[in-house]
Amino acid sequence: MITAPERDDDVATLYRRYVTLVRRRCASLLGDGAAAEDLAQEVFIRFFDQRRRGERPDNPAAWLYRAATNRALNLMRDAKRRRALLDVERHSGAESPTHDDRLDVRRVLAEVPEELAVIAVYYYVDGMDQQEIGELLDLHRRTVSRRLDDFRAAAQERLARRTP
Repeated sequence: MITAPERDDDVATLYRRYVTLVRRRCASLLGDGAAAEDLAQEVFIRFFDQRRRGERPDNPAAWLYRAATNRALNLMRDAKRRRALLDVERHSGAESPTHDDRLDVRRVLAEVPEELAVIAVYYYVDGMDQQEIGELLDLHRRTVSRRLDDFRAAAQERLARRTP
């Protein structure tokens, strides 16, 4: 049996091509596989809704990556989610500095303005340079540099308020 070649805009093809990218992105930010899976599905639903309306991004991978980052950061900002995460972390009995550091980073990302959090994640988590971030977000490299400075100052301020 001969099957028709897969089109680049076929829903199943796009999903197969990019689902791992989106899942990994969500999992790396949330630290929770089940939540990452749910969020990845939500990102794809939004992506395909947008396509159904005739809006087609030039670079689907970049759009999905950015959408996954933004949705994960929004989820982290959810106060109920933050409280639940803090309760779980406090009751886990973990004393590892690495464990505490991860919690601090999540707390800072959830508290700073979204633009700063997105840029910080691209820079510190993904290892992108300022020029790459600028191109992805359509910002001048110098603007990215200033936003990173703003993020560092905000993070230092918030971490200074950390209670033992």
